[in-house]
Amino acid sequence: MTKGKPENLLKLREAFPTLPTSKIIKMNNVRLGVKHGKPKMQIITKGPSRKNILISMNTTDKGKILNNTNTHTNQINGLLKSYKSSININCIRELWNSITITTNVVAASSDLTFIEKYFKGLDNLKSKDILPCLPQSKSFLKILGVPYFGDNSSAFISIAQVEDTLSKTFMFKGITLSSRP
Repeated sequence: MTKGKPENLLKLREAFPTLPTSKIIKMNNVRLGVKHGKPKMQIITKGPSRKNILISMNTTDKGKILNNTNTHTNQINGLLKSYKSSININCIRELWNSITITTNVVAASSDLTFIEKYFKGLDNLKSKDILPCLPQSKSFLKILGVPYFGDNSSAFISIAQVEDTLSKTFMFKGITLSSRP
C-alpha cells in the first residue's frame, strides 16, 4: 500500500517508464520514508554489565550472603562511603553462578579492594579466597577445518587433545574456554 498523492506516483512512472510497478512503489515509499520489510532479529545477547561486580564463592558461603543481602548491602555502602567512594551498591544477588553486586557506576580497583576486605572479614565464611572482579568481554570463535579423527584413523579426537593443542598455540595464550569443546 502506498501513501502520498497519486500524481507523485505518475511522475515517477513517467520518469522511469521501463521499471516494473513494484519498483516504482518502493521508490515512492522510500521517498516518503515508509519502512518496509521484516524487522531484523537481534542476534547479540546481553551479557553482564560493567556495573556488576562478580564474586565466585562456594555454595554454602553464597547461601550465607544471600540470606542477609540487605545487611551486607548497607554495611558495604557504609564502608565505601567512609572511604569517600562514589560507588553505591544497589543489590546483591545470585547471577551467572556467582554472587553479583549491582552498582550505580563502574567500580574502580580500589572499590573492589574494599569489597574484597569486607567479605574476607566476615567470620562465618569458610572460603577466604574471595576475589571480586568486573565482567570481562566474551568473544566467540568457531574453528573450522579440524580433522574429525586423531593420529589413528580409527580414533576420534579427544577433548584433551583439542585443549592441549589450543594451549600450545600462540594465538590462544591466556584464553579461557567458557565451555568444553
